[in-house]
Amino acid sequence: MPGAAIFKTLLRDIVHDVCPRIPYWRSSPFGGDDPDSQAQGNHHQWEVWSRFVSPREYLGNTARFVTEFGFQSPPSLSAIRKFTEPGDRDMQSNIMRSHNKQVEGTERLFRFLSGEVKMGKTFDIVVYQMQLVQAKAIRTGVEHWRSRKWRTAGTIFWQLNDCWPVSSWSAIDYYMHPKALYYWSKDFFKPVKIIFTEMPESIRLTLVNDTLARIDGTLFVSVCDLTGEVIEEFQKSIHAGRNSLTGAMAVPLSVVKRESMFIRARLVDPAGKNLANEETRMFGPWLDFKFDKPTVEVETALEEGRSVTKLKSDRFIEGVCLPIGEQVGQLSDNFFTLIPGEEKIVTSVGVNLPEPVVPIFPLLGE
Repeated sequence: MPGAAIFKTLLRDIVHDVCPRIPYWRSSPFGGDDPDSQAQGNHHQWEVWSRFVSPREYLGNTARFVTEFGFQSPPSLSAIRKFTEPGDRDMQSNIMRSHNKQVEGTERLFRFLSGEVKMGKTFDIVVYQMQLVQAKAIRTGVEHWRSRKWRTAGTIFWQLNDCWPVSSWSAIDYYMHPKALYYWSKDFFKPVKIIFTEMPESIRLTLVNDTLARIDGTLFVSVCDLTGEVIEEFQKSIHAGRNSLTGAMAVPLSVVKRESMFIRARLVDPAGKNLANEETRMFGPWLDFKFDKPTVEVETALEEGRSVTKLKSDRFIEGVCLPIGEQVGQLSDNFFTLIPGEEKIVTSVGVNLPEPVVPIFPLLGE
């Protein structure tokens, strides 16, 4: 390999001379007889994106430390409007394809989109859908590896942001507009996390506790239809040590109809206080689900110098987007889930909200 001597010997010797107490790791990935071993050292997982392999393949990866993996999506619509004319706003236009430097990058975007959602009828909806597909793919990997705590030491996805306006692996685009992955990563990296894993005959729930506090509470799990009606309920007392991984519960697959049900899980203390974020999950591609367009009540008011938007839906829906064109930090959440009959509150600072605020439902494909 050209230049191998630089990191095999030259940089190693410099580190040893300057500060011999610092260990030297000569490359990434590096470990074992295979530099990209899943048994030793650190590992890069690019089968999923670069080789057109399904994100479900993350679930078979047993690497000790995953230091690079990623999945593309377009930048925000606000960014796209800065480098395109109206006639360019087609994912297959010359301009959009030139703003993707991955070989066959556009083809990959469509390959994964077509396998996950009912493809949108407009350019705007396709952009939102591709961002959601990216977020779901990275969540699949991160949650799998977190459920292997101690066997897998950690994950670092590629990448945080961009050096120019482009379809890429980033969570934040060049103009500092957050993608769906940005919001979802705030959730799937929370230190206390309930993780769902689909097994051959059940849905396994695992509690990851990355804090130094013990957790004692009750896990409540409901299987619900898309109107929110509870079909089955389960509960279990949970006692999780600090910095631990705890097998929590298994829900039989026989009670879950994939195309019309979701599972929700809450972990609460004896006083009813949430000990972890409430989790909801549907299993399988969004393409399979019988989503109906929800009726959503939306109220926005100014409170203490910030806008507070309250949303309430009559049906379960994921990936709900407020098309505001915000920058990082201006919106508390986006691309979120609405649970029937329950209020979702989104706060915003420093961004002008449209009147009225009209949510978009990319997964409907409209």
